[in-house]
Amino acid sequence: MLKIFLSSHGHFASGIASSVEILTGSSERFTIFDAYVDQTSVQEHLDAFYETVSEHDQVLLLSDLYGGSVNQVMYTYLTKPNTMLVA
Repeated sequence: MLKIFLSSHGHFASGIASSVEILTGSSERFTIFDAYVDQTSVQEHLDAFYETVSEHDQVLLLSDLYGGSVNQVMYTYLTKPNTMLVA
């Protein structure tokens, strides 16, 4: 299964998720994290996300800004199997 982790600075990620849900319906493939709106970190959420990923899953990490802090954290997860990153 393709699993998608979408994260951004502020509420951009949840806004995109809202639009996608209107167009395609709800999907369990998406995990959304709005960074820097509370005290939790991108890394914490990615670690929890990867606990749900099996060895047969494909992972697509989506970040809002190439080279931004969210993207930099996601980049470190490219060592995980079947993982791609798009900014």
